[in-house]
Amino acid sequence: LEAMGHLRDYDEACEEAQELLSNWMKSKLQLELKRDGEEEVASVLLEKPSAAPLKFEQFDDLCSYLEHELESSSVQEYLQHLLQSEAVDCGIAERLRLESLKETQKPADPRIIMELRHKQVKENRMRRQKALELQRQEESLKKSALSEAKLRAQEEDRVKALKAKKEEEEIQREMVKLRKEMAEKRHAMAEARRTEEKKQGKSQKLSTQEVSITASPPLVLKKKEQEEKQ
Repeated sequence: LEAMGHLRDYDEACEEAQELLSNWMKSKLQLELKRDGEEEVASVLLEKPSAAPLKFEQFDDLCSYLEHELESSSVQEYLQHLLQSEAVDCGIAERLRLESLKETQKPADPRIIMELRHKQVKENRMRRQKALELQRQEESLKKSALSEAKLRAQEEDRVKALKAKKEEEEIQREMVKLRKEMAEKRHAMAEARRTEEKKQGKSQKLSTQEVSITASPPLVLKKKEQEEKQ
C-alpha cells in the first residue's frame, strides 16, 4: 500500500512537472514576442525624423542663414543638449518601463514550483506513513486486546470447568453417603422387623400352650405321668 502511494505521488509529480514546463515555455514565448513588439514600437518612437535638406533661392539668403547659425550656435548647442537629455531620459524611462513590465509579466520559475511540489509530496508521504504507522499500532493493540480477552475467557472457562467438576464430585459423594445411610436404615428396619416377628411368634406359641392346658388338664397330667414312668 505504501509503495503504491509512492508510485502515485511520483506519477502526479511527473505530470505536474511536464505541465509546468509546458506552461512556462508558452508564457516565456508569449512574453518574448510581446517584448519584441514593444521594443520595435519604442525604437520607432525614439527615432528622430531626418531633417529635410535646405534649399536657398539666392546666395544672400545662404549667407544670412550661416550668420544666424553662428550667432545662435551657443543657444542651439544648449537646446540640443536639452533635447538629447530629454531623449536620453525618455529612453531610460522607456527602458525602465519595459523592465518593470518584464518583471511583472515574467513567468513563474518552474524550479520554485517544482521545489514546492516536492515539499508537498514529501509532506504527503510523511503524513501517509504516519497514518499507516498509526493504523499498524491500532491493529497491533487490537490483536493484543483480542489475545488477552481470549486468554481471559479460556482461564474463566477453565475455572468454571474445575468448579463444576468439584461440585459434581461433591454431589457424587453426597449421593453415595445418602445411599449408604438409606441401606443402613433399611437393614436396621429389616432387623427390627425380624426381631418383632420372632417376638410375636414366641408370644403366640406360649398363648397356644396356655390355651391347651386350660382346656384339658387331665390329659396334661396323664401325659406328665407317662413321661415320668418312662
